[in-house]
Amino acid sequence: MERKWLVKLLYKPLNKVKAISLQQVENVVEKYPLVGTLIHLVWRFKEILQSGDKKLLHTWIT
Repeated sequence: MERKWLVKLLYKPLNKVKAISLQQVENVVEKYPLVGTLIHLVWRFKEILQSGDKKLLHTWIT
């Protein structure tokens, strides 16, 4: 799998990145757990920003 498809996951949900499947992402995360952590943190940060909840943002940063 090309790195550029994993990078796209930082910007788009998996169902919007047509070049990779859930199984491929799971395989990468199994081999490189840090990738899974990174994707999770970025997605959570985006959720918090979209919620507009300043308290959640402060907690996340802390």
